[in-house]
Amino acid sequence: MLDTFHLNTTKFLDYLNFKEALLLNLEKKSKDNSLINTKIVHLKNTMNNKRTEFKMPLLHINITPYWLLGLIEAEGSFFLSRGNLIPTFKISLTEIQLRRPLGRSNRIYN
Repeated sequence: MLDTFHLNTTKFLDYLNFKEALLLNLEKKSKDNSLINTKIVHLKNTMNNKRTEFKMPLLHINITPYWLLGLIEAEGSFFLSRGNLIPTFKISLTEIQLRRPLGRSNRIYN
């Protein structure tokens, strides 16, 4: 499913590492397990908050209404500002999530 419907954030890169580790794990029966285990540990140590490489494929991000809804559900906040009571909507992302900002290569669908 994730090969057809790609993740839009660095989770896509983590998925690629996970997929590679899974395929390596399937090879354990026919090859040197210690070498395979070393490769899998290396992949694990470059995922999630340990990731240092954030190079995404060009034209990768595809923002659909459902993706945007999920982002708002997970990261969005509705509130009234203190003092002036102005209704406010905010999406908060971490510094790592912002390392690859949305740019020209992204497509937004209505």
